[in-house]
Amino acid sequence: MPQLTISEEQVLELLQQLSPEGKRKALRLLRSELVSEFFATTKNLSEHLRLWAKEQGVELDSLGDDEWEALVDAIIHKANSGGF
Repeated sequence: MPQLTISEEQVLELLQQLSPEGKRKALRLLRSELVSEFFATTKNLSEHLRLWAKEQGVELDSLGDDEWEALVDAIIHKANSGGF
């Protein structure tokens, strides 16, 4: 099948011309890709958090709600101070 080369702006203009059903199909496709990307990103972040926590001597699976809150608060403060 030949491949067309068009700009993103042209693609967006073409999307606006789709029927309502075509727009729903395009939305489902894009949503599926975004969800997959989101889960891949959160998995990657989770792995980094676990590694960082292990380096800090923190066992994430044993934290209670208050401990999670304190950990998140410490991470946010550290990030805001440029230390994370």
